Amino acid sequence: MKSQRGFLTPKAGNGLLSLRLRASPLIVSNAVTDLKKDISVISGTALMLNIVIGAGALVLPGLAFKLVGDAAIYSWVACAVIAIPLLLVFVIMGQRYPDAGGVSHFVQRAFGNRAYVMASLIFLGAVLFGLPSIALTGGHYLASYIEAPPSMLGLVLITVATVINFLPTSAATKVTTVIASGILLILISAVVIGLYGLDLANLGGKFAAPLDVRPATLFMPFMMLFFAFTGWEVAAGISEEFKRPEIDFPRAMFCSFLIVCTLYFMMAFVVQANPTASSHETAFVSIVENRLGQFGGVIISISAALIILANLTAAIWAVSRMVFSLGREGVLPIKLQVRDSGSPVSSIIITASALSFAVLLNWSGLIELEKMLALSGQNFLILYGAAAVALVRLTHDVKEKLVAFIALLVVAIMLVVSGQTLIYPGALALLGWFVAGHRSLQQGA
Repeated sequence: MKSQRGFLTPKAGNGLLSLRLRASPLIVSNAVTDLKKDISVISGTALMLNIVIGAGALVLPGLAFKLVGDAAIYSWVACAVIAIPLLLVFVIMGQRYPDAGGVSHFVQRAFGNRAYVMASLIFLGAVLFGLPSIALTGGHYLASYIEAPPSMLGLVLITVATVINFLPTSAATKVTTVIASGILLILISAVVIGLYGLDLANLGGKFAAPLDVRPATLFMPFMMLFFAFTGWEVAAGISEEFKRPEIDFPRAMFCSFLIVCTLYFMMAFVVQANPTASSHETAFVSIVENRLGQFGGVIISISAALIILANLTAAIWAVSRMVFSLGREGVLPIKLQVRDSGSPVSSIIITASALSFAVLLNWSGLIELEKMLALSGQNFLILYGAAAVALVRLTHDVKEKLVAFIALLVVAIMLVVSGQTLIYPGALALLGWFVAGHRSLQQGA
C-alpha cells in the first residue's frame, strides 16, 4: 500500500510499524532506520532556545534604541505579538504531523510530493547561507581576541557543532540542554549587571508613554527585530524525535517562546534604561565593560561565540533531519545511515560539508555576508507562508484557519516591505518542480 508520501510502504516488524523505502534509481541504499524518540519537553525546549537565540540578542536591543529611542521596548512587544500566529502554525502542524521533514512535510501533506520537493529545496537554500552567516559572525567575535581569519574560526565552530551532533541522541540532548542553560545564565547575568546601579526613581523619563507612540515609530525597527523571533520553522524538523510529539512538541514550543520573549524584553529594558551605553551596536559590551572593565568585554565576546556554537549545534541537528527525510523520500541520492545511538551520520556529514563550503565561498570573496543573510531571510519568510497555506488546506477548524490567514498576512507584508527579489527562491522552486517530475517519471517507468 502506498503511503501519502508515495514512496514509503508499511512493513511489520516486532509488532511495530517500520518503514521500507521502495526501489528508486536515485537511492544508493534502501536501508532506513527510524530516528529515535528521545526528546522530552525540557531537552526540546533547550534545543529550540539554542536555535532561536542568537548573537543578535546582544546587538539588536542597542540598534532598536538607536532607531526609535524611548519607544524601542514597545517595538519588541509588537514583534512578539505578531510572531504568535506564525508560532501557532508550527505548533498545530508539528503536533499533528510530526516528521523530520518539518515544513516540507507539512506542505507535502497538503499539496503532494512535488510541493514537498520544492519546499525542501527552498529550505535547504535558506540554511545553506543562513547557518554559515551565523558561523562567520561567531568568527568575527572570536577574531577580536584570537589572531586568525574569521572564516577559519567560523569553520572551527561548524566542526565543533558537528562533533556534538555525532554523539548519541540522548547524550547530545544533554549537551544542548547544558549549553542552553549556560547561555541563559550568561545573558541573565548581563541583564543583572546592567540593572545594577540604575537610578530607579528616574526611569520613567527613559520610556515613552504607550499612547504617545506613533505606529510609524513602532514599526520602524520591525523588520530588523522580527528575525530575532525566527527559528521555530527550523525546529519543526525535530518534531519526529519527541517522545510524545502530540503533547511534548507544543509544550516545548510555548516554553521556548515565553523564555525568549522574557529574555528579549529584559535585555531591551536594560539597554534603554542604562545611560552608560556609548555604542548602540555593542551596547552590552559597553554596559558590562563599564561595570567590570575590559575583562567584561572579553566575557561578552566569548559569550557571543558560545551562543553561536549553540545555534549551529541545534540547527545542524534540525537540518540534518531534513536531509535525512529527503534521502528517505528518494529526493537526494545519498546512502542513509543511522547509528544505533540514533544519529543520522550521512545526513550530518552532508549538512556540515555544505555549510563549510558556503563559508569557504565567503572566505574567497565570492559572496558577501550581507548577501548571504538576505538570501536566507527571504527563503525563511516564504517557508512561513508555505506552512500557513498548508494549514489552510488541511484544517477544518475555523479558528485554525483564522490563525493561518493572519500568518499569511504577516508574511505578505514582510515580503513587500523587505523589497527583496524572489529570483533565488523562485529558481529553487523551479528546480524542485523538475526534480519531482523526473522522479515521478522514473517511478512510473
